[in-house]
Amino acid sequence: MCTNVHHAVRHRAGPGNFLNIHVSYVPTVHGEQKTKPTQNAVKSLRSQGLIPDLVGTLSYKWLPGYFYSTSYVSRKLILLYSNIVNNR
Repeated sequence: MCTNVHHAVRHRAGPGNFLNIHVSYVPTVHGEQKTKPTQNAVKSLRSQGLIPDLVGTLSYKWLPGYFYSTSYVSRKLILLYSNIVNNR
């Protein structure tokens, strides 16, 4: 039911006027960021027909040397295994 409403709102808003954002927590275990929960969440959404236009990640620990809190390697893993196109 929720998926149908989502598609109806997206259609009514028109292309370019609707953005589906998925925000996910990336836990840090023993100093290593774990991206599998985010990958599984995006995969689950896609299986229900909800394709995120943007995936935002949150992480408890800031990694020095990176502008974003999620490391470059973690971002690449999420993009690769979630089948998301990187437009940056």
